[in-house]
Amino acid sequence: MNNEGWYTDAAEAGTAVWSDIYPWDNKPDGTLVANSNETPISQLQGEQVIRLASIDSSDLVISATSDQLLQEFKALQNITSPQELIFSLQGKR
Repeated sequence: MNNEGWYTDAAEAGTAVWSDIYPWDNKPDGTLVANSNETPISQLQGEQVIRLASIDSSDLVISATSDQLLQEFKALQNITSPQELIFSLQGKR
């Protein structure tokens, strides 16, 4: 049996569940791994699946959040601890 969290969480629940991000690569590079709507997180280039950059997401909240993080930290790799940030989007917090 597979002991990885992404597998065991779903196996124990008996259904699909959100789990922690699988740590193939610990570098935050701004590419999308999931979202809670039907906005694409990847695209096909030939036969290869390419994850989209969060800044290029067609979801306005995702792309605006990414933009704010990049303005604040200059690069996502510069975020080294949990942060609490407030920003406005279309006049709303």
